[in-house]
Amino acid sequence: VTYFLHQGAQRGYEFELASAFAKHLGVRIAMVVPRSRGGLRRALLDGEGDMIAAGMSITPLRQETLLFTDKIFDAQRVVATHSLDRRPMKELADLADFEIHVDFSSTTLRDLKKSQEELQKELMIFDVNDGVEMEEMLKRVSDGAYEATVADRRLVKLAKAAGAAVEIRMAIGGPRQKGWAF
Repeated sequence: VTYFLHQGAQRGYEFELASAFAKHLGVRIAMVVPRSRGGLRRALLDGEGDMIAAGMSITPLRQETLLFTDKIFDAQRVVATHSLDRRPMKELADLADFEIHVDFSSTTLRDLKKSQEELQKELMIFDVNDGVEMEEMLKRVSDGAYEATVADRRLVKLAKAAGAAVEIRMAIGGPRQKGWAF
């Protein structure tokens, strides 16, 4: 969604915004794509780029080492399951009945941990390892490899529109502000 190649052309929401920004500044744009989102911060701090234009969640911890723009958009995190899974998920306590796969290096884990503290009940949370992106986690839910994951609402809607068998079941936490980092 942020950046991708389609029929040999660069596309994506942040790519279009970054291109317009570069044009405004009178500079050229070159995209550097780390192996995973987890590598974005390290690549920037190592001088491999000048900014992260990937809708990164703005958090106090990240603000200790990065300078963020004002928010570009808000993203609501949601729990997504296979569209055929009819187990109830109407309240936070229902999360305990699902194995939830997330990237432990992402802000989604913190959202789940807060929910777990609120519940005062252990949730079945599993690390996806290897920097698996939200889009891939949603594919794995659709394929039946994962029972549930936490992803941005817009990504779940896009995956569903593209034919993935995923369903938004409930929101987790408040909307996250997304911005660019320098």
